[in-house]
Amino acid sequence: MRLLEEIKETTHPAEIYLIGPTQIRQATVQFAERAEGEVVWFNACPVMFESKELCDVILRPFLDNPNVTAVRLVLDHAQREHWQTRVEATLQVYLGRRALAPPTWADLDSGVSFILAETDSINGKAEALVSFWGEPFMAVHHDRRIPGYIIHVRAHSELIGRLREVERAYRMQ
Repeated sequence: MRLLEEIKETTHPAEIYLIGPTQIRQATVQFAERAEGEVVWFNACPVMFESKELCDVILRPFLDNPNVTAVRLVLDHAQREHWQTRVEATLQVYLGRRALAPPTWADLDSGVSFILAETDSINGKAEALVSFWGEPFMAVHHDRRIPGYIIHVRAHSELIGRLREVERAYRMQ
């Protein structure tokens, strides 16, 4: 019994989990189902929103969640024309939903993208799904580069506070 107590005292839950290609879709849906309040998509690639089929897989679970009050996109100014010509028409289906806010445009120079969401709003706990643009975190699928790996950052990680700071700083530009 004492050995079990010692193991519990010295073991700390992982702050981050690496999610591989076969689990990305399922992990994103599960994350969306647990999300509460405002969800921030920071530095997302607009290509993800070009097709209704892909939007139904990655965006719709957040919009269908009654606990999500807003989905806010913080996107790079350099992607604005692409957004207007290739994405806005696809998202018209979703714009009538109360939760999807118009994008916030910022000068982003980061190779990091993340989805940040409260998962326990009563206690102010948030989690994030983080992806990196570039090798070895990207994969090629149908001639498009897509996340091959993402990192699930748990609520007890100090990284959550830093992600909030980054998002807030860019949104306030």
